[in-house]
Amino acid sequence: RRFEQLTGRCLARPRDAVEVSLALAARRLLCT
Repeated sequence: RRFEQLTGRCLARPRDAVEVSLALAARRLLCT
């Protein structure tokens, strides 16, 4: 599954995971 691959990448690259989480959080704030 794509989600499992993404989680695997996030675990391999913690910095990328942080950037993605921040991007999602910013998107939620902008959308709402």
